[in-house]
Amino acid sequence: MFTFPKTSVEELNENKEYPTVAAGDYLLKITEVESQVSQKGNPMIKLTLVGINAKVTVFDYMVNDEKMAWKWHHLFIAIGDENMYIQGQFDPSILKDKIVRAKLVIKESADHGKQNKVKDYLKPEEITFGIADNMAPPPFDDGIDF
Repeated sequence: MFTFPKTSVEELNENKEYPTVAAGDYLLKITEVESQVSQKGNPMIKLTLVGINAKVTVFDYMVNDEKMAWKWHHLFIAIGDENMYIQGQFDPSILKDKIVRAKLVIKESADHGKQNKVKDYLKPEEITFGIADNMAPPPFDDGIDF
């Protein structure tokens, strides 16, 4: 038998905020790719991205319409395959387990409270290191004294 701390339904409904990280550039892994349909009936891909250099999970809903073309283009550049965008079609499963760099922002909504959202996918050379040092590489220490 598994026992867990019980929280009232009222408390669960009041606490709608998800843990967030500071706005900035992050290294993320696409862990899930799910085909869906948007509220307007357009094909859509739901990406689940998990932080590699920060404890964060972000959902990005990539709708197949002209307004999102720029973001699709940037996503394919970020995974290193701009030709997929140029071809105009791809198998969504190829996105699973890809590592991308993305600019995250914090958005607030009445339904979900504060959440991180993907503002844009970045080319590797567009990464900045100033915001909360969230992209700074770890110090090198091989344990050998000189």
